[in-house]
Amino acid sequence: MGNLVGGDDAGGAAPAAASPWPGQTAAVSADEAYVRYGDIDTTKVDVGRLAPRILEAQKHIPVHDARIVHVIDGAHDAYLRVIVWDPFRDLLISGGGEGWIRLWDTSSYRFEAELDAKLSIRSLLVLTQELVSGHSNGQVLLWHMEKPGRPKMQTLKAHNEAVYAMVMLRSGDLVTGAEDVRVFQRDGSIFTFKHKVREEVLCMCTVPGGASSTQVLTGSMKGLITVWDTAYQWSRAALCKGHENDVWALVYIRDSDKVASGSADTTVRVWEPRSWRCVRVLRDHAGWVVGLSSGPGWLLSSSLDMSVRAWDVQQWQCHRDFTDSQPFYCVCAFGGGRFASGGAESSIVVYGGSDGDVTPPNRRAKAAAKPSGGARGYGASQPQHGSPMDQVDLDMSFGNFQQAMGTELQNRWARRQQGPDGGVGQDRLHSLEDVSSSRPRSQTPTRNSGQRTPPPHQGPPQHQQGYAPAVPPPHLQRGTTPPRSPRQSHAPAQLPPSHRPPAGADLDFETQRAVPRVAVPPAGGPPYFAGGQAQIFSVSQNCWLNADVTKVEDGRVTLEYRFPNGGKGTKQLPVGHEYLRPMG
Repeated sequence: MGNLVGGDDAGGAAPAAASPWPGQTAAVSADEAYVRYGDIDTTKVDVGRLAPRILEAQKHIPVHDARIVHVIDGAHDAYLRVIVWDPFRDLLISGGGEGWIRLWDTSSYRFEAELDAKLSIRSLLVLTQELVSGHSNGQVLLWHMEKPGRPKMQTLKAHNEAVYAMVMLRSGDLVTGAEDVRVFQRDGSIFTFKHKVREEVLCMCTVPGGASSTQVLTGSMKGLITVWDTAYQWSRAALCKGHENDVWALVYIRDSDKVASGSADTTVRVWEPRSWRCVRVLRDHAGWVVGLSSGPGWLLSSSLDMSVRAWDVQQWQCHRDFTDSQPFYCVCAFGGGRFASGGAESSIVVYGGSDGDVTPPNRRAKAAAKPSGGARGYGASQPQHGSPMDQVDLDMSFGNFQQAMGTELQNRWARRQQGPDGGVGQDRLHSLEDVSSSRPRSQTPTRNSGQRTPPPHQGPPQHQQGYAPAVPPPHLQRGTTPPRSPRQSHAPAQLPPSHRPPAGADLDFETQRAVPRVAVPPAGGPPYFAGGQAQIFSVSQNCWLNADVTKVEDGRVTLEYRFPNGGKGTKQLPVGHEYLRPMG
């Protein structure tokens, strides 16, 4: 019965065979498999060795009793942009801004393997045998998850800008989204370009099963959600209006047969697939909603207001919010009634019920297991990037998501303001191009694109005009930490004279006491060296933190630091960065 979910217990691909779903065969992606897990009654259908995994996937998230059950500290050396669940191999897969894709066992949370993409990860898609990764430079990489070492199979020069979204159609076509939508058809073990759709994209999802099984939803910078019918030459089936700002997340909710969207206007909207009418607007968040995930009984939303919220998918009420000291960039529900979140502080935080791993929150142990043999272990070496981490990645690492995305999307802003052929304020019409076609885009205007215009880039962290600042509301702020406010440069806010430590001393963040500065570098020596100390500015805490220098290489400093709540952080910064200073 491996054909029900796309693979057998060993993780191999299942043959296309008869299934309980008329006219359908094996699941083609993790998203579709997760939906199918929920449809299987293991008391009536013989699923063999897959039964325990399916039952785990069907467990409801115990939202009211959920707590932190494990934290993988320092899971990445930079921010986490995306976490996905691989139900075929029962792994959590995380993608970081430093270019690593890392795999984690869902039972012990131990490190399993890593893939060195050398490019900042923006999106991940799990297939039955492959993993697809989308990157900041427009490339799409395919990795074979069933071969030893999980080698890279193919590099698709798909786009000119960051690839924020990818989906797999039941036809076997791979769809990627960036400054446009591109469709690749499977040709044996590789993918070849098929056609493209002229529509800029920030997120995508599909609706498994039923009449909507051939439809793809895309969210854009215009606040619109477009429904495309892939069975009819990617014709536009519907246009969902309501969001007032960028749409950053889309997810299908199996338990209510709805689609949810998250936006920079701080709302989550719920859509009915039969009519594509908005049936609910959820307004509890105070910052951009940039991540959505659907688990049994619940919708999870992650936001720059430093919270993950759990919504009942029948009454659409927020039953609980999970807060932390970092902006959340992603959230992922997975088996066992658990979910994982990540963001600017590079750690993976796992929430679950009492039957999970009961690691206390104050014992946030790093998963430091290494693969046997000669394979490179977790954290053994840094990816050899062609250039140091760019400004976008640095902004993301410090929680400045708005500024980072404003920089990364500035080319789209320019095109949107000029229109298809220089016409100011014109939106691009839908256009389908085959591999051999070079048909010019339509010059017919559709609707006014609005007055929201991006300010010129003047260096982070400056909020984009029209965007709600990611400042948590008073009831979410931790302790006496002052709220962040927009600043014109990287220079951190200075403490008022009455609160500054005396000359020759620093304010220790953990004890809030003035401590003497330690002049660790030898006279005339380098300011940073492994085993020494430095200070790093935390945007989320609005304060300098003492940090241990673990590595100095190629003009970049790797540091480890601790927050007052017991959590740890890891950052890698170039020497001379404004958020890094020596202890002396």
